Amino acid sequence: MNRELVERLRALLVERLGIGPEAIKLSETPSIGEWCIRVEPIKPRLRIYISLYEDGRIEVVSGSMHTSEAIGDTLYTYKYDRRLKRAKTEEKEGIREEAWREERTIVKDFIRKKFEKHLKGAIAYFAKQYMWCDELARRLSEKYGFELKFIVENEDTGFRMAFNSVGMGEEQVIQETVRRAEALREVEMMYKNEEMMNEFLASRGIEVKKPRRRKHTS
Repeated sequence: MNRELVERLRALLVERLGIGPEAIKLSETPSIGEWCIRVEPIKPRLRIYISLYEDGRIEVVSGSMHTSEAIGDTLYTYKYDRRLKRAKTEEKEGIREEAWREERTIVKDFIRKKFEKHLKGAIAYFAKQYMWCDELARRLSEKYGFELKFIVENEDTGFRMAFNSVGMGEEQVIQETVRRAEALREVEMMYKNEEMMNEFLASRGIEVKKPRRRKHTS
């Protein structure tokens, strides 16, 4: 993909997303023929990464959430921190190992999207948030007519979509890429809308409670 096309794409992103040109950064890796466009405005807070590959594949992603860190911190804070403070020195390592095993089990469930298993307990709020993210991916896929995925990983959870631009004209490539960036902007806005999330959860018969967060000590 040539620089002229990338610059045209950049200009249209500025226009359609309503952000300043300084928020869009370009980088090129000549060894593999890849361009990366990072959309990172401060207001509205938005993180979109567009990767343009030499083979014609274009990937548009938003993220990332740090699933392991969020679950681990919350488990320590509300389940293991007090035990650690009260434990004898020789018991502490065993408690930390128990906490680590539980964290890994929950993360695996999240990766498999078995959020319902954790709607009660220390990490219930995160399970509800991730259910909402999965619902957003479904809604926006239906609205825009292309597949938007909510992918859960240890440290790089977020929304992703990709398409093969081989055989497309330059204008179509630009428009298809921008449409996906617009979809991710809409996802970000909906994700932050607590009222919408609560309405969705209520429709599933799920109670919503805000999380309590504080740093743990080990």
